[in-house]
Amino acid sequence: MSLVAPTPLGFERSPVAGTSVDDLDLAALEAYVRRRVPGLGTEPGVPERAAQRLGLIGVTAGQPTPTVVGLMSFGTVPQVARPEWGVSIVRIRGAALADPVAARLDAEGNLAELVRLGLEFVRANTRAAPNLLVPADLAPEYPEEAVREALVNALVHRDYRLSGRVSLRIFNDRLEIWSPGGLALPISLDELAQHGGASFPRNPLLAATARHLGLLEQIGRGIPAIRRSIAGATALRSSSTPRRPRCAWSCRRTSTPRWATSPATDPADMPCGTCPRAHVPRARPIHPPWGDKGPADRRRGRVYARGRERSASGRPEIRDF
Repeated sequence: MSLVAPTPLGFERSPVAGTSVDDLDLAALEAYVRRRVPGLGTEPGVPERAAQRLGLIGVTAGQPTPTVVGLMSFGTVPQVARPEWGVSIVRIRGAALADPVAARLDAEGNLAELVRLGLEFVRANTRAAPNLLVPADLAPEYPEEAVREALVNALVHRDYRLSGRVSLRIFNDRLEIWSPGGLALPISLDELAQHGGASFPRNPLLAATARHLGLLEQIGRGIPAIRRSIAGATALRSSSTPRRPRCAWSCRRTSTPRWATSPATDPADMPCGTCPRAHVPRARPIHPPWGDKGPADRRRGRVYARGRERSASGRPEIRDF
């Protein structure tokens, strides 16, 4: 597991050069400030001074200027000043990044708008399977609760000093979300996924603002919530990979969906051409990325194949590798 140095204290409160209060949704900002600071007067300048105390507005050369938190929370289009603070969303027709692009979106806006655009793109570019008992009740390919939680975490906990964008990628067999910056706390990913309860945000002021806006809870149960949501979709497996200088969350299908006629076969996903389980129908087996465990592991009934994984537990797992 790799760690990245925490963001310097006070960075979130830094004014963003090249911006002004005209770049903010002033009505939404004032409504938020009055909700956070009850009893504010109606005199001119009172909401602005309260916003400064909340770290949403700073001062540059005597002029009020949005801070990093203020611009990302209440900016109309923060990406005009900071294009790297958007989200790159893409639908790949295949299982490798080099495969053809079916659809793409460069999402821009504040936190709430980025989450809304990301969820809309996922709905429009993934399929839904009908419920066999209630055909009108369609089950999404990827649970929206899990996608939303992962996307919000990627935006709130990213390192805003880095020039990379958050990326959401939909492949034929998985959905990935990449966030600039690695884990910022000394805790194993497996422990975090199993138990949760640890909340050490890289951007505490941004996390607190997003909490008051209803975007997250900040009680340390983000990854467990994703795990629970994925566990409810028996055909999915979730994994989270911290690698410098980014952190990735992936949701992969591990069985052929009911609407599919044949799983795709991409050579990039088949590094091994031989496997003792080559008789698995309609899928070419590969070895897992952490290597073949040997005959003893195969005797335990674990089979690795593209698009599917069978194990003795049969439960989704989050792995750190």
